[in-house]
Amino acid sequence: ARALRLLQLPRRAKRARDVRWLLDALKATGSLEYGRALEVEYSERALAVAEEGLPFLRANDDWRFLREMLNYVIDRVK
Repeated sequence: ARALRLLQLPRRAKRARDVRWLLDALKATGSLEYGRALEVEYSERALAVAEEGLPFLRANDDWRFLREMLNYVIDRVK
């Protein structure tokens, strides 16, 4: 309940100690690691789908941008 109340506040209304509490809670429960693992998994899956099922994207700048963005996410988290 405390976390939900904090998240509903506008950024400027949040106190540093409450934000620190929330960050510590996220770390303690493994939420950050879980989120990072999902980030990598979904990025890798998106790359695989695009490579196998969307070959028309390979030849344009949009595909190159998407691929580089997904690779950045994967490399940054690992």
